[in-house]
Amino acid sequence: MNTEPQGLVIHTGIATLQAKTQPLKNKIISHPLYQNIHSLKDVQNFMNFHIYAVWDFMSLLKSLQRKLTGVTLPWLPTADPMSRRLMNQIVLCEESDLDQNGHPISHFELYLRGMKECGANTQSIEEMMAAIREGQPFKTVMSNMPLPEEVHAFLKNTWDLIDKAPIHEIAAVFAIAREGLIPDMFMAMTSSLKNQFPKELYTFNYYLDRHTEEDEKHAQMAYHMLSALCKDDTQKWEDATQAVQEALQARLSLWDGALRAIQSQ
Repeated sequence: MNTEPQGLVIHTGIATLQAKTQPLKNKIISHPLYQNIHSLKDVQNFMNFHIYAVWDFMSLLKSLQRKLTGVTLPWLPTADPMSRRLMNQIVLCEESDLDQNGHPISHFELYLRGMKECGANTQSIEEMMAAIREGQPFKTVMSNMPLPEEVHAFLKNTWDLIDKAPIHEIAAVFAIAREGLIPDMFMAMTSSLKNQFPKELYTFNYYLDRHTEEDEKHAQMAYHMLSALCKDDTQKWEDATQAVQEALQARLSLWDGALRAIQSQ
């Protein structure tokens, strides 16, 4: 029996959206940040910025899961079975992947482990999660955290999207500005880091490899979900384009901040 889903549909609007947002994506993929990561301290500074993008990606993912799959009680089937299946497949990998030893772990926890392994400071992100576990509203927690301005702006962009935007805009950012961006972005980093710090960055390199491998598949799944949400609605595709451009700009600013932190050390 074939267990792979049949009938994955990618709307022509995806190509148009990609073309309109490609200039910003190119700036991120060719950002000078990657060429300025030379030492282990540089990697640590980068990770201190990037960890927040890794963390808030999970909230973006779970917001889509809540809208595209049956998570309410009493349970009811959602409208698009294909999107439902694809979303559950992505969640399974992102939230419950396997580490190098075959043990279940989320990609965020894997990244956090990689930070500790290479000596990066995880105090801020762990304090933020502790405050959230205590029941403090996220926006209150974020405003009280002494984080770099670029990190605050990045988190605000993601959370405003989750909190206020319609589902097709959330799906667009997820598909184009996250899953569709990450493989090319990480390819710019992996080759040099593997050779320079094989022991210190063992887990981090594994994380990069997993994302490069899995997110190419996830992007195709996300394109189907976005296609199913926008269909032939021109206004929805325009809204999606605007949301993606804003998210990419927030990522670009985050990378600018990380580069400044590395150069100023």
